[in-house]
Order: sequence, then C-alpha cells, then structure tokens
Amino acid sequence: MKRAKKVERKHKPKSNEEILQEAYDKGFRYMRGYAWCAPCVYKTLQEIFNLKNGPVVKALTGLAGGVGCLVTGPCGAFTGGAAAISAIYGRSKVTPLKEGEWDYSKHIDLIYELSKKFKEEYGSYICQDMQKKVYGRVYNFMDPKELAEFDEAHLKEYRCAKVVGNAAKWTAEILLKEKKPR
Repeated sequence: MKRAKKVERKHKPKSNEEILQEAYDKGFRYMRGYAWCAPCVYKTLQEIFNLKNGPVVKALTGLAGGVGCLVTGPCGAFTGGAAAISAIYGRSKVTPLKEGEWDYSKHIDLIYELSKKFKEEYGSYICQDMQKKVYGRVYNFMDPKELAEFDEAHLKEYRCAKVVGNAAKWTAEILLKEKKPR
C-alpha cells in the first residue's frame, strides 16, 4: 500500500497591515477576556513574532495597572510592549560594564518610539494619567469598591482592551519597521 505524500502548503505571507490588525484584535481579545494588560500585550506579540515564553508572561502580571496595580507607574500595556521589544533587541545576559560605559542598546530607542505613540494618543504612558484620559477619572485598584467600579466601567466599553490593542499594534508596527525576522 502506498502512503499518500504529505503536501506542504505554503501560506501567503501576511501584509504588514494584516499583522497590525491581528495585533490589535488579539490584544483587544486577550484584555477583554483575561485582563492584566502587560501580559496581554506581551502574549499577543509573542504569538505574532514567535517569541519564546519562559516565565515572562507570569512575570509581567505584576506590571499591570501601573505596576502592582498602584496606578502611579507606567501603563501595563506600555510595559508589555516594552518587554516584547526587549525580548528581541535587549541584552541576553547580565555582564559587567567597563568603567564609565553605559550599555545603550537599540531597544531603548524603540521603547522611546512606543512611548511617543502613547503620548500622542493618550497624553502619557503613566497608568493614572491614562485613566483620566480614557475613563475621565483615576481608579484606586487597591480599594475593592473602586476596583469593582473600574471593572464595571471597563466591561461596558472595554476601554483598556482598546489601549492593549493599540499597544500591541504599535509595538508590532515598530518591530515590523525594524524588519526583524519572525
């Protein structure tokens, strides 16, 4: 009996526009369904750019809500994008620097580019500033009553999911512009 030949199908590569739309859609979907902005952005970009997992998604959970849900630090969507950029362009190991030397890597420029997109759209990349812009007020995530109010507001229009979608799309756009192979 002859075995059927395995037919390899080559998929047409996606256009940058399709990749950007996929990034937005996945980021939005993950945030809407799972919450925790930083790992949602990272997971989206991890899938699109085939980044290795390791404990990164777990580690990024603590960066959501302005780091530890304190709202005074950077938006988790921003930190998730920065983590994806760093996964590709950041340092792969910690090594001593020579006296007076600073390790300035490409990821710094790319993260700065991402920060400019946040500032253009939301006026900031700081969680509490973005809450003011997106929700018209700041929620204290450490207060159970305010957290419940935030959840209710978020579930009405998925505003943070839109932020995560944008962060994933902008980060993908930056990475595509750099033409880093997937």
